[in-house]
Amino acid sequence: MSQVIKTGISLQESVFRKIDTLAHQTHIPRSKLFEEAAVEFLKKKEGPNLLKKLNEVYAKEPTEDDKKWLEFATVHQRKLMNRKENKW
Repeated sequence: MSQVIKTGISLQESVFRKIDTLAHQTHIPRSKLFEEAAVEFLKKKEGPNLLKKLNEVYAKEPTEDDKKWLEFATVHQRKLMNRKENKW
C-alpha cells in the first residue's frame, strides 16, 4: 500500500457542500471521495496519451523478428486448432 499524503486544497463553497453531503449520504470519507475523483480525472487525462502511444507502436512496420514470431505463432495455433480432441 502506498503512503498517504495530507494536503490542503481550496474549493468553492458550493462544491465543498456537495462533496460533504455526498460523503454523509454514502458514508464515504471526504478524503476518499476526493481521492476517487482525482484517480478518475487522471485516468481520463492519461487515456489519450496511452492511445497515442499504442497508435505509434502499431503504426510501425513489423521487424523481421516480429514477422518470424507471428509466423511461428500462426503455425502453432493452426496445429492446436486441427487436433482431433479440439471441439471448436
